[in-house]
Amino acid sequence: MNWLDIVKMAVGAGIVTTLLGQCIEWLREAGADKRKTSRIARYSAVRIAVVLEQFAIHCAELISNRKLYYSTGGAAGKVDTKIPALLPYPDDVGWNALEISWVARALMLRNEIMMAQQEIDFWYDLDWEAMPDTVDMQSGKCGYLAWRLAADLREYYRLPLYHPGETSWDAIGLLEPYYRDALAGKKKAQSG
Repeated sequence: MNWLDIVKMAVGAGIVTTLLGQCIEWLREAGADKRKTSRIARYSAVRIAVVLEQFAIHCAELISNRKLYYSTGGAAGKVDTKIPALLPYPDDVGWNALEISWVARALMLRNEIMMAQQEIDFWYDLDWEAMPDTVDMQSGKCGYLAWRLAADLREYYRLPLYHPGETSWDAIGLLEPYYRDALAGKKKAQSG
């Protein structure tokens, strides 16, 4: 073996070592970026879920207050004609870290709430007697959609689930039948 062969081997080994070291560094950085994005996504998901859960609870409260109003002859409770407001999502949500399907559902919910309020307003102007049932149906539907989205986010991002019925009143149990009735009514209207 001559000196030229030794130099070629040394240079070749140096290049291979350098490339290997660079690849390891790239993999390490990619893993760190993925972990950071995952942390941002989980944090964002829990922030969105809490806003959605609050909205759902307010929807259940609206229905409960109306039932109380009519069951007490107006002595307690109240009748609202407006679906509760969905609070703005927090400013620190990392939307680009979330799966796009979750982003779409969270943003589309505002349209669903707007259309539900439009239906309530229609019945308010047309038939006052039908309006309370419409408010309940639409509030129940929107509240339950928000709750399902919050629960789905929590499950997908492996966050602790929230079960208020275990320690408080079962707001979600109140909402679900209205959601089911709204779906059944929509299917009936489409088939008839």
